Amino acid sequence: MGAKAPALGVAANEITPGTPTRDDAFRVTWFPQIPRIQQGDGKREQSSGGSCIHLWQYKGHENRIDVSRPTTRRTKMAEAVAIEPFVKIDGFPFVVCRKCRFACVAKEVSSHLRDRHTSMEVKERRRVAEQVCSITGIIQDQAGLAAFTFPPRTTDPIPFIAPPEQDGLRCIDEACRYVTRTVIGMQKHCRKVHGWKNSWVRGGDIARRAKQARDVPWTTGVRCQRFFRSRAASGWFEVCGDTVTPCQQSVPAVDMMQHVTQIHRAQVGKFDARSEDTVKVANDKTEPSGWLDRTGWAQHLDGSDRPRLRETMRPIQPEEPVLQAMWDSLSRVIDQARSTATSTKVGAPALFEVQRKQIHIKPSRPFDNRMEDDSWARYKDAWRKLLCVLHRTQVDEPEFMPPYRLTKRQCSAYDAFADAAEERPQAADPEASDERMDRLALEMVMSWLDHQFKESHYDNTMISGLAVMGMRDDGGWVPAIDYTPIYSAVIKVARMLVVSHSYSERQDEVAKLMETMDEEEARETATSIFTIVRRKVQRFMTVTTHKPDALPTPIDWIFGTCTYGMRIRYDTPAGGTIDWEGDCIKHRKVKFSMNTLHNMLHALVGEARDLLSELTVVEPAGIESLPPIEWSRLEDDHSEDRVGYSFLHDQRNGWLSRGDSWVVKRIVESKARCRIWFSEDSRVRASDNPYKAKAVRKYGRTLEQFRERLWMIMHMVAGQPARSTEILGIRHVNTVNGGIRNILAHQRMICFVTSYHKGFRQTGQAKIIHRYLPREVGELLVWYLWLVLPFWQQVQGIVKQADNRCPFLWSDEIVCRTEAESDTERRERLRKEREAGGQHVEEREEWEPESDADPVGFADWIKERKWTSDRARRIIQRHSERLMGTVLTISAWRHMAIAISRRFLNRTFDDGGFGDEDEDGVDDNPADLQAGHGTHVAAMIYARALQQGGFGTAEKRDQFRMVSQQWHRFLGFGADDWSGAGRDGAGAKRRRAPFDSHREEARFQRFARLHRVDIRGELRNMMGDGAAFRGQQEDVIRAVVRGQGPIVQVTGTGGGKSLSFMLPAYCSPEGTTIVIVPLTALREDMHGRCEKNTIDS
Repeated sequence: MGAKAPALGVAANEITPGTPTRDDAFRVTWFPQIPRIQQGDGKREQSSGGSCIHLWQYKGHENRIDVSRPTTRRTKMAEAVAIEPFVKIDGFPFVVCRKCRFACVAKEVSSHLRDRHTSMEVKERRRVAEQVCSITGIIQDQAGLAAFTFPPRTTDPIPFIAPPEQDGLRCIDEACRYVTRTVIGMQKHCRKVHGWKNSWVRGGDIARRAKQARDVPWTTGVRCQRFFRSRAASGWFEVCGDTVTPCQQSVPAVDMMQHVTQIHRAQVGKFDARSEDTVKVANDKTEPSGWLDRTGWAQHLDGSDRPRLRETMRPIQPEEPVLQAMWDSLSRVIDQARSTATSTKVGAPALFEVQRKQIHIKPSRPFDNRMEDDSWARYKDAWRKLLCVLHRTQVDEPEFMPPYRLTKRQCSAYDAFADAAEERPQAADPEASDERMDRLALEMVMSWLDHQFKESHYDNTMISGLAVMGMRDDGGWVPAIDYTPIYSAVIKVARMLVVSHSYSERQDEVAKLMETMDEEEARETATSIFTIVRRKVQRFMTVTTHKPDALPTPIDWIFGTCTYGMRIRYDTPAGGTIDWEGDCIKHRKVKFSMNTLHNMLHALVGEARDLLSELTVVEPAGIESLPPIEWSRLEDDHSEDRVGYSFLHDQRNGWLSRGDSWVVKRIVESKARCRIWFSEDSRVRASDNPYKAKAVRKYGRTLEQFRERLWMIMHMVAGQPARSTEILGIRHVNTVNGGIRNILAHQRMICFVTSYHKGFRQTGQAKIIHRYLPREVGELLVWYLWLVLPFWQQVQGIVKQADNRCPFLWSDEIVCRTEAESDTERRERLRKEREAGGQHVEEREEWEPESDADPVGFADWIKERKWTSDRARRIIQRHSERLMGTVLTISAWRHMAIAISRRFLNRTFDDGGFGDEDEDGVDDNPADLQAGHGTHVAAMIYARALQQGGFGTAEKRDQFRMVSQQWHRFLGFGADDWSGAGRDGAGAKRRRAPFDSHREEARFQRFARLHRVDIRGELRNMMGDGAAFRGQQEDVIRAVVRGQGPIVQVTGTGGGKSLSFMLPAYCSPEGTTIVIVPLTALREDMHGRCEKNTIDS
């Protein structure tokens, strides 16, 4: 029988919702806040017992609280509201967050509110935490949960936590209350607690055995809940009955329209929530997919449980120690294989051989193990997923597994590897155990690769695992454009493993021969590493040959499918991200107008000039007082490769001597500056370091601010943006290894040349790109290199006691000691040595302090931030948000710069020689053809000009210069550079750019609208009905409206000069008028008058 509903007016803590079948109900001491109840969360009712609020219904029983009697019931509600958003359910010693739907112990309430309810104020969080901690019987911390017992399985679903899951597993032992949701977890429990032994053994025909019935000591389909998501008391417990819905109102009658709407919304929710749990083969007539048809994933996995298969790829869990040990071993093997696959260890011929794709074609380049750290992490993760799929499909329920077949060799290799992983915790010698596991891991992977197909290629566990990796979380399949990198990862790592296995095989042979001969003779007698590698490559690492007895292998299938996917990838355009609204460009969430872009870049140049004036100690006079740059006399020898040379060291530039020791002279000539920079202590003045730490720190901060702005300006103004790795590697002087510098002077302009290309390691070819700087930016760079950098190098050398100057423009350290390499060089050395085999040693050394300690206090004097891609990203984000109001990223700017160029600049280059007629886009000249070679060969070899250096052809350089200058013009820079813009340096007539026409058209339209304006009427609208022109005001304004100029108006004080620019601005608000005001007070007065007349200023 059902329990009787409580009478009206019962206190909150006395309400006991009943159920039709059980007596164990829940009492809840939480109530919504009163204002929310009045808005509809509750329903106020009138009865003979008083005024009540309906709170929630539990199995047909309505629970109400009397709010008309202001005694203890009001107090109870106030206490409950004090712990919002938590609820305290009677019978459980913790609170539950009704929004996040899981429980918290008292001392974690504050951190929970801070991390998940960020809108709550600090005082409110502290008050709620204190209120929860004061609840009688509440568990304070995780240690208190150790004695907590889960409710019996006869308990109804508990409200406010997450609703019950339907896929739980319960141990069939009646005395055991263990519940979990994973088969692996239940198997571990049964083995550990009940001594159960799994009858399912590894290997064999999984598809056949999957049809056989199995007896297991657990029950499936159990409804279960849990209070905590992790740590103590986070286990699942069984519940029964219907789910309780808190705050559910009892509505006696429902409007039909509302009822139908709710039904339809519920159906839409079912459509959205539905997903295909079983893999099905689609009809290729109605849903054709060439990629899916080629891979055959759907046919291979047809009928398989999709969620179960996706679960096999999940990260390794703490309850899977065997799998974790297996992956740790395989990870070590892969890292060791990478370090082994180098020419210094196995020789270049072996690397050429392992790079072979077809037996009869030798590759043009040897195998290269170098890659970025993030790429290496992705490559290893692909192999982790392959291992997880194999292991979990061997120990999980067989009916959910893909139908691959392990060969005898594969089955033996996997069993030995898995057994070694299980025995490792009990090993007496962990190092020997790890070494044995590593060998077994390598043998297992070799068995995957050395598998010649007799029937289906999906018999191979690796090909089957790759099919599982093709499933997306949303139920779809990974497209070719995103999947081909996985094939590349498998191929590259497989080649490393083959080289490593061959190297180990030779080492074992040498060790065996050394039992009867000395080491040198043994190494001569043993099989060469090249022969071993060639034998393996020709057997299972190339495409199938034309021999009649040749059989396909996994790598052969991966090669073919990857090639097919790459063709799809390069033929499939990427999704669109750019949109235009007038001159406003949008890229995803980034949006700005061309005018905003111009203003930001010019503002950055202005800020950089101000900072440079401070660095050169010429404020407040300004940057105009610096020694001028004689652009017409600036010389540079692009072919000079002398170490340390730059255009600043060219003897023809004698005028540069005026800037020698510029900053030091400016400091010394002023007593005030000397007091700021130099210590007055006689002992310090006599030492090798006379500088004050405060002055050095301040100068260093200013220098970093200048360099950040200079980097952003060069990145955005020089032309199409370079990759961050290219621009961060720019050198301003020649170096021993790098050769000729990247910063050059050419025909009155400064340019920087980049030669890095993202495919360089694969192709061995770098693209030479010239980017020219406009005069406004070029002079900032020249003044910095000429006046500022030498001084700062000298100061740092004195402070650090260093003697080595860094040649990079964006160096991590301006100077360093010769015996102590720079951070940039150190990171590069660590990366190369890690690739060469010294990873475990270098990782330890990276954190060891230098034996030669820095001078005391040095680290506090000069704090240099590292120039990385991440810092470059933050620079462009910070300044774009500050000056444009939108957060611009490096990737977004790359897309948007290309879109701007296509829209405004493309027609400029219709006849500029940018076609594909030849290797470098240059047509063959008849004179060059008469000489017996094409124009490209002539430009690269014969009669090369002095200023070409080693950077490509002059034609290409001139084309890049044209691109940069058009970009400068569009952004409003480089007006002084066009005086000699012709190819021969003569003052050629400037060609009109497409964006000039847009600007002229906008200006014409603006003046056309002004011509039609009644200026007398507009004057009365602006100044009042009685306003009228005085003197020559009307004549001057009409001349301004007609666009005449220049106009000189001379009137006395109070003569109404300001009306000459205020009235046109009032009539045409879309234009911009620049007003120069000499006095601050007058400027404020002018600003107030503009605001009064609704003119933006």
